[in-house]
Amino acid sequence: AIIFRLTATRSGIGTSQTIQVNVICQYNWFFGNQYAPPNSGCPVSGLTSDGRYQSFERGVMLYVNANGLNRVYGLQYDGSRYIAYINGWDGSTLDTTAPPAGRFMPQEMFNWVYYKSLAPVGTWNSAIGWATGNIVNQSRSIQWENAVGGLNPFYIDAPDGAVYRFSGGDSGTWQRIR
Repeated sequence: AIIFRLTATRSGIGTSQTIQVNVICQYNWFFGNQYAPPNSGCPVSGLTSDGRYQSFERGVMLYVNANGLNRVYGLQYDGSRYIAYINGWDGSTLDTTAPPAGRFMPQEMFNWVYYKSLAPVGTWNSAIGWATGNIVNQSRSIQWENAVGGLNPFYIDAPDGAVYRFSGGDSGTWQRIR
């Protein structure tokens, strides 16, 4: 809701009136409108497609291929920073460096990003550590916010029910909203 107030003054006598205008978005958020952050823009239509998820000691990695996006997102808990890379994994090559006992290797495209690129700050191993579970291969939902000017924030879900809000673009900050 947006509230407008008009104030008029004539001969030193003033009067004012307010009116409330309710903004109704064309689409709903895939994660529920009640979870949308305050002052977020309206959502555009969402997409669901091939995706992956793997949790790490100090972060997570997500893969989304919606509408040909083909992006791997690495999120580190420290500073709530993320960075995205176009998936360059060839579908078979893996670095097989053994993780410590009780931990897992980054798998599939996450293995490629982990060993062939940098985290938002430093190496992936120093930023997010080792994987704490196997890769989860299931569809991911993604939806953009129709923001005015600048980069449009977007949202991606995770298999544990979490929804992450990204500040926009291929790097920036994230927050968990659900």
